[in-house]
Amino acid sequence: MIGRSLRALSYIVVLAAGAGLVAQTPDRGRAEAEARRVTDRIRALQTEADQLAGEARTLLGDLRKLEVERELQQERVRERMEWLYAYDATKVAV
Repeated sequence: MIGRSLRALSYIVVLAAGAGLVAQTPDRGRAEAEARRVTDRIRALQTEADQLAGEARTLLGDLRKLEVERELQQERVRERMEWLYAYDATKVAV
């Protein structure tokens, strides 16, 4: 979702910047070069944003995995504690 919104916004910015550059700059070649530079920069930023979003998903997955592991360990401890409390040492031959 965020990627699409960012992409749409970036295209609007590029078009507006390009139109503004062409209207203000008498040298059309220079304006086109600037528009290409802006477009390239936005593409690079979009790529980086996509990579960061992927890393965030990975980090969230890792976090959830650790949370599940912690819950599992807590249940194991709880199970052992219940066993210890239920253990009747008086029935063991010494």
